[in-house]
Amino acid sequence: MNIGIVGSGNMGRTIGLNWASKGHNVFFGHRRVEMLETIKNIAGNIPIRTGTAMEAILNSDVILYCLRNTFPSEIAAQELWNGKTVIDLNNNWESLKTSGTDSLAYKYQQDIPGAHLVKAFNNHAQELFETDAYVLHKANTGSFYCGDNIAANAIVSGLIEDIGLTPIHSGPLSNAYILENMGHLIKFLMQQRGLMISYGLTAFPEPEEYKFGGRVASTIK
Repeated sequence: MNIGIVGSGNMGRTIGLNWASKGHNVFFGHRRVEMLETIKNIAGNIPIRTGTAMEAILNSDVILYCLRNTFPSEIAAQELWNGKTVIDLNNNWESLKTSGTDSLAYKYQQDIPGAHLVKAFNNHAQELFETDAYVLHKANTGSFYCGDNIAANAIVSGLIEDIGLTPIHSGPLSNAYILENMGHLIKFLMQQRGLMISYGLTAFPEPEEYKFGGRVASTIK
């Protein structure tokens, strides 16, 4: 998979190098040459490419977009994003979202309508991507993602699995605001409680007997 990293800070660098270590062709794009040199030094023998954000976009089919307050069309013209799978991992910490049109992912999709936006990785700390895949897989660590395009969703699901995470499809891109809201709890627990945690789902067996009345249909909408 040809993957471009636009915004190669902590998250972009770590996820990108993780994918590169799994054999993906990863191109890191950043405006600061010294940042790219740091990434190359960390990569060591892992093959990667580096250059500008524009070069990363032009040379990739999948883009990990790590710029929180910059619309994609500010980095490259709208038509250059057409047909590409764009993974948005950003959170807007200013407020809770209340509708599907509030999320950054939705706004980015409106900005580059020819791309296939998928919301993913926004509920994980950078440290998680430093963890060996077998450890994450053994812990059944979940990773939520949502998007409208079936093919793009499948691509992102596979990239999630490559890291060692369990993909949890969370519906259309209009649900991205829910995933962004979930990020607030992760941030609080990590910064205020010092916990190194991530979301996940645990399936429980259906009760053999509904001895307390079971689920009753509600009239509340």
